[in-house]
Amino acid sequence: MIRKLLFLCLVGALPFLTSCDKLKGDIGPAGLQGETGAKGDPGEPGDPAGAVQFSTDTISTDADGGLGFGLTLTQDIASSIEKGVILVYAQSGNFWFPLPGIVPFGNEISNYTFAYGVQNLELNFLLFQLDETPKKRQFKNLRIVIVPAANARLNAKIDYKNYEEVRKAFNLAP
Repeated sequence: MIRKLLFLCLVGALPFLTSCDKLKGDIGPAGLQGETGAKGDPGEPGDPAGAVQFSTDTISTDADGGLGFGLTLTQDIASSIEKGVILVYAQSGNFWFPLPGIVPFGNEISNYTFAYGVQNLELNFLLFQLDETPKKRQFKNLRIVIVPAANARLNAKIDYKNYEEVRKAFNLAP
């Protein structure tokens, strides 16, 4: 008897467990533009722009394949180096090569790495040739790109080994 009663209750509840599809009509016309609100207070200054680039133009290594120079930074840029990313690209011919890495010079190649340090507002940059017999080499250009940590994280899909992609992503001068 209880089973029959439960069965009847279940069958009686079925119409309430299903729903109908709503009829979907056309989208109505756009409403009128509302009034412009009051201008808000200015926000706090943000971090430095997406990235900062330094360019050497034509530059040569010494007879041992090394190169060193300093760059003067602003306080904002010097602060962004601590947790940011330093990218270095060497131009040989009409091509850019990421460092550390191999750079071709005509029919020869050289392997490079770099080191840097910041003291006060001075970025000291050193380039080292790792070849067995280092040679004096001339780069058409060296580019040092400083990317603050937050911007590197937000642009994680960039191929940082590709200078042109980095340049476009951070709107850097060609």
